[in-house]
Amino acid sequence: THPNENMSLSCLSSVKRNNDKKRPSVPASHTDIAIVFDRSQSMNWMMRRCCDGLLKYIGDMKEENIKNSTEMRITLVPFDTTRGDSIYNAEDINTVPNLEPTKPPFIAQGMTCLYDTAIGVLEEQNERCDADEHNWKKIYVVITDGADNQSTHTCSEYREAVENAKTSGTTAIFMGANQNAQDSGATYGFDRTHAITFSGAAANVAMGSCLSSATQA
Repeated sequence: THPNENMSLSCLSSVKRNNDKKRPSVPASHTDIAIVFDRSQSMNWMMRRCCDGLLKYIGDMKEENIKNSTEMRITLVPFDTTRGDSIYNAEDINTVPNLEPTKPPFIAQGMTCLYDTAIGVLEEQNERCDADEHNWKKIYVVITDGADNQSTHTCSEYREAVENAKTSGTTAIFMGANQNAQDSGATYGFDRTHAITFSGAAANVAMGSCLSSATQA
């Protein structure tokens, strides 16, 4: 018999069992998804495609949630010249309403308050998950097409916040429209393997599929 086969069987037989000799069921996992979404004027040309990508992503996560009997909640916060009101605020992903790309809050306007919004959402996610008794898996996503020009926080402060979050177990994903997302994401502290460029007519499909794959992984 191959040594690995013996090891596998040995590991299986040593799994702790209940009094009824049955192995305990695996506890449901908990996932907290926080998305920061750029709706500044420069995003106007692809706003609908981005919204379609988010719809695909949310749909994929709903399916994943049902398939694996997990608990999943989602936060979605837009920004332009200032931080906007939350579209979703740590809501059960199975109950959130669909997005409408041609209506508020998906109307492109203003400038780019990236750092202040992104740092705030990241801090709120950490506080929300740390205050809960469950061990939450944290997914943090930033979607933008340009550099900050409105925040009081600096790029180095944002980078530090992202790096600290990664150290504490957060999966941080950077989605960059019409730019080299790997270079831009690295500037903000994101791993190059979690930085994704999207552009053109297929932006909606690319964004939704890449986000789904990164989150599931």
